This record gives sequence, structure tokens and C-alpha cells, in this order.
Amino acid sequence: MPQIVELNYTTKNHIYRILTNYKECFLHNFITGRKLIAIDASALPKIGVYDFQDILALTRCIRDLLGIEKLSPTVALQNPMVAYIEIKRRTGRVNDNLTYNTFVRENEHWFS
Repeated sequence: MPQIVELNYTTKNHIYRILTNYKECFLHNFITGRKLIAIDASALPKIGVYDFQDILALTRCIRDLLGIEKLSPTVALQNPMVAYIEIKRRTGRVNDNLTYNTFVRENEHWFS
């Protein structure tokens, strides 16, 4: 079951400040919640974020918001939450209606 990430005031302020600096980049590139979960360090320069420290901060904020830790790509897909997020970032009726519990139940053989 995914954990709800509780953000304190300082963390919310920090995330807001970073995201506000790049608001136009996100709006211009139509970055929605579904696209946000697909954003990683390699994607940020493509949408106009070039400062390395900001790239690190943004990717850390996105991972924190999603409640996932930094993992190597091969290890990441062994994590049910990461695999679920990978599926949910795609559009379509099936993916839109897919819940985390259903995904884990249908794919438990991959995460044992």
C-alpha cells in the first residue's frame, strides 16, 4: 500500500519555491500530474531546466511527493510502487481505472 507523504510547512515552501521558479517551463511543456511522475533528471533539460542544483532539487522533490526512494532502474521496477507509477503515467481507460491494490494483486508474482 502506498504511504501518504506528510509534508511539513518548510518542505511545502521549498517545493513551492523550486516549482515556482520553473512554472513557465512546466506550463509551456504541458506537464500535468501524469507527466510529472515521468519527469526525471534526464527529462528536465529538455523542458528548460538547466541548472544542475535545480535538477537535483526538482527530482528529489518529485520523488518525495511520490513517496519513492532513489533506486537504480533495474531495482526500481522490483518495487511495486515504482512499477505502478510507470504503468499509471500512460494514458488510457484501463490505466485510468487501475488502482494500486489491483495492480499489486494482479502482479504479485513479479514482486515476491
